[in-house]
Amino acid sequence: MDSAWWINSVIYELYVDRFAGNFAGLTDKLDYFTYLGINTIWLLPHYPSPLVDDGYDISDYRGIRPDLGSMDDFDRFIAAARSKGLKVIIDLVLNHTSDAHPWFVESRSSRDNPRRDWYLWSDNQNRFSGAFVHFADQKGSNWIYNEPTGDYYYASFYPQQPDLNWDNPDVRQAMFDVADYWLDKGVSGFRLDAVARLVKRDGTNCYALPETHEILKRLRAHVDAKYPGTVLLAETGGWPGEARTFFGSGDECHLVLNFPLAVELLSAVTTRDLSRVNAVWDQSGGIPDTCRWGVFLTNHDSVDLFFLSNEDQKRQLSAAGNPNFCLTAALSMPSLPKRSVSIPLLIKLIFSALKPRSTKCSWTAAEFTTIA
Repeated sequence: MDSAWWINSVIYELYVDRFAGNFAGLTDKLDYFTYLGINTIWLLPHYPSPLVDDGYDISDYRGIRPDLGSMDDFDRFIAAARSKGLKVIIDLVLNHTSDAHPWFVESRSSRDNPRRDWYLWSDNQNRFSGAFVHFADQKGSNWIYNEPTGDYYYASFYPQQPDLNWDNPDVRQAMFDVADYWLDKGVSGFRLDAVARLVKRDGTNCYALPETHEILKRLRAHVDAKYPGTVLLAETGGWPGEARTFFGSGDECHLVLNFPLAVELLSAVTTRDLSRVNAVWDQSGGIPDTCRWGVFLTNHDSVDLFFLSNEDQKRQLSAAGNPNFCLTAALSMPSLPKRSVSIPLLIKLIFSALKPRSTKCSWTAAEFTTIA
């Protein structure tokens, strides 16, 4: 096995249902990926879920959502993909579960339930006050009231996504066991969702704390020992200087998504100005030799205009049309804005795992073309 196969990976992200209906349909379409030159398929959440957050609210870590087929269908898909030389990575949501997960159903039922300490609880909303509140239009605090016990549980994202307590060794073991379960089934790695805030501490913003990095080092050591060649792809947000910490010293994640670079690339498609692309790329150096940035144009999270410092860029990008085109459209081209990159360059930028060099980016404005 090539233990560093992911260095030259070309990754195609998809929702099974939106791309092919179910796993049987996806199995029938595998030749499409080999035709495109794809070598890795990234499956967005396929687990049973109430679908509050497009499947990132998981109610069973060891199941298949019924509308996507059976576990036998999944196994046949993995076997067929491997027979064609395709790797498969899946989303692994470490930070939180669905409030419908049996662990949380037990935890919220009473203060003395054995799983009570699997989640974060408080009698008030004062702890972790420095943490960012996502979806503030739906909640005023990350602490959500639980009527059965008269106190609050912590949810970094939607109220229906309670955060796991990673200070609890039982939680750590349970989640490592989940990773083992899917690796035993033949997946080649995980995209680690919302991994930057696993551990929370008062007096901090809860981002990239040393305890979170320690968990990732343990997970990396675990998969390296039991499943050599497994890749860990981190979704962390943050500027390159913040996100690069999730490489560790080459002992945490192999790949980290570079969100600022993605939004500047998409902006450059509209503005034909590469100066900001090069500026972000210059900030992206200094990573371990065995690590790479995950470089993309858009993905299911689309772009975050927060990373655009220039208001004109934001207006121009918005004026170009809805940037939330999916990766299928990005490859087949018709949904792209008129001013776009050439097809070979587009594929290189969206899906490559790249490492900054001492030179500037190799593309120039001359490589931008107009698609009729």
